[in-house]
Amino acid sequence: MIYLAVFGASMLYVFLKAAQQWNVLRFRYKLIWPFSFGMAACEVFIVSQIAIHLDPWFVIPLGGGAAIGAIIAMRMQVSVLGETHD
Repeated sequence: MIYLAVFGASMLYVFLKAAQQWNVLRFRYKLIWPFSFGMAACEVFIVSQIAIHLDPWFVIPLGGGAAIGAIIAMRMQVSVLGETHD
C-alpha cells in the first residue's frame, strides 16, 4: 500500500511542478503560493517515507509516478491551454 501512496505523491508532485511552470510563465502570482505548498507537502511525504522504510524499491513507484505525472501535465497543456508541440 505504501508503494501506491509514494506513486501517487510522485505523480502529483510532477504534475504540480509542471503547473507551477505554467503559473510562472503566465505571471499568475496568486496561484504560485498554493502550488508551492502542495509541492512541499509531496516532497515531505516522499522523503519521510524513504527515511522511514529505507526501501530501495521505491525507485520504481517514484519513477513511474513521475512519468505518468509528466504525461498528464502534457495532456492538460494540450487540452486546457491548446498548446501543441511536435
